Amino acid sequence: MSMALEIFLARLYSSAVEVESFLRERPAYARAAGLPEEHLPDVLAIDAGTLRFALQSFEHKRRRSASA
Repeated sequence: MSMALEIFLARLYSSAVEVESFLRERPAYARAAGLPEEHLPDVLAIDAGTLRFALQSFEHKRRRSASA
């Protein structure tokens, strides 16, 4: 996985606002975030439910780590 794609996904997984912004206008959001065109097909294929589930999972992990 390229560094650009990793950074892009980390940005998504860290914020519900970012996820919803991405889901409203995927291509524009990805380009504005600086994602190279070569990654667009993969990113555009991400299932909305899966993305929201991953976000919730990471949020849960962060809350658990913060309270430990």
